[in-house]
Amino acid sequence: MEYLRKIMTGRVGGMASCVLLVVCVLTQPAWGLGEERHGNDEMSLSSFTELNPVANHKSRVYAYWVNGHEGLFYRGSTESLNEVLQAFAAAPLEKHEVVLRPAPLSTNDFDQNDIPYDWSLDVIGGIASHMSTLDKGNRFWPVVPVLTIAVDNERIKLADLVIPESVSLVQEYDLRLRYLEGLDSRDQTVRGWGTGHLSRLNQFDTNDAEEVAKMLNDGEKWVRLNAAGSIANYKATAKPQLARLRSALERETADDVREKLSTAIDTIEAAEESPELVARHQALLRAIESFCRKQTTKQPD
Repeated sequence: MEYLRKIMTGRVGGMASCVLLVVCVLTQPAWGLGEERHGNDEMSLSSFTELNPVANHKSRVYAYWVNGHEGLFYRGSTESLNEVLQAFAAAPLEKHEVVLRPAPLSTNDFDQNDIPYDWSLDVIGGIASHMSTLDKGNRFWPVVPVLTIAVDNERIKLADLVIPESVSLVQEYDLRLRYLEGLDSRDQTVRGWGTGHLSRLNQFDTNDAEEVAKMLNDGEKWVRLNAAGSIANYKATAKPQLARLRSALERETADDVREKLSTAIDTIEAAEESPELVARHQALLRAIESFCRKQTTKQPD
């Protein structure tokens, strides 16, 4: 299925959120045209067409286009992923960055249906590429396409991954440092949408939940609105921030921000702790770190 429609900008799939039809400083959400594809019918990327062999791998299950930002999502085995890694590494790009993150990862289609994936390709071109030119915007919107892998050591097994020499591996911790730097941007659009990026990185990180909550002190309503929506992504992890959220609600004068904050507080208060999920996430982070360390110290044959 493929169609064009108006969608609210600000959805997030993979590493980056969709961006504006007309890029400018905003005080409210914008609307733009988007296109999505379910399945793996042949397609051509609107930019970085040298990656079409990756885009059209048989494992693709979903893809979207919004203002030049393309997100492609795949389900498959480690063997299929190794094929994609080879094709990605062979493309004539300035760099080949591959992010390893703990599974599960998922995106939403335009009807908000959940779509789990094992890896994704994030390609930002067209109007969307302007976001990376804003102050510290490239911390969230990569200039060069990025491949992200959801590691679970069941479907995608680190022991069976074959990493091409030209590939640079990135871990969740590396992204976290980039995102925290991006939240200090002079541009309100970057700061606002940046809270969404950070909140979807690791919902179990109490320090990151605090960083997003701090953005409720921002002088720009747009940033506070995004922060109020993003903090809810942390669920039970954000319980230590409830006092800060209630204080922000008391002083907030914008009705839409107050509404988002109230919803976030209700969500966080009702959320249950998930120690098993936290332990699983931490174990996968350690496994990824060990794998990356071995890759950097691996000697050529």
